[in-house]
Amino acid sequence: MQAEAAGPLVRPAAPRRRLLLAAAGGVIAAGLGIRLLVAGRIGPGRGDEVSPEQAARLTAALAAHGPVRLERVTPADLPAAIQALNLPETDRRQLAQEATERRQPMAWLTLYDSAAEDGDVVEVASAGLKLPVLLRLAPIRIAVPVPADGLVRLTGLVDGGGGGVTVGVVTPEGPFGLAPLAVGESVALPVYAP
Repeated sequence: MQAEAAGPLVRPAAPRRRLLLAAAGGVIAAGLGIRLLVAGRIGPGRGDEVSPEQAARLTAALAAHGPVRLERVTPADLPAAIQALNLPETDRRQLAQEATERRQPMAWLTLYDSAAEDGDVVEVASAGLKLPVLLRLAPIRIAVPVPADGLVRLTGLVDGGGGGVTVGVVTPEGPFGLAPLAVGESVALPVYAP
């Protein structure tokens, strides 16, 4: 199952989103149709600055960290968690049915922009579900199916301001950044959800 080709981005709650969009002055679709340019806040010239040495340290830290523990979505939170994914209705129903029948449990994955909030977008792929996520400095929590192979794949979709797609993951041990991703480059994030 896959979200629409240039599908909606996972964003903060609707009232806050309207406020942010109104304050920003608009959204311009470009490139893949999901790059955001927001006057004075997100856009060209405010790129990420991660040195090659820092990137190497981040790669080593991910390898040393081991699988990231994800918190399972509770049955009470499941309908809202699936609704927030902005998927087509048939995909939402299928996810809900599989999660309810425990064939495909859901878990919370929390991501953030680990450098500058410059319009970076990452694709999250887990157990057949693919979602574009606009990264912010404030963590964004999304529900994903728990992958049988234990790997959530993160792929750089949009490098908002240069310097790579900088994505970080919030874990029970605290947040940590990943090495910047080039557009089209992927990293496999080992996860488990007890």
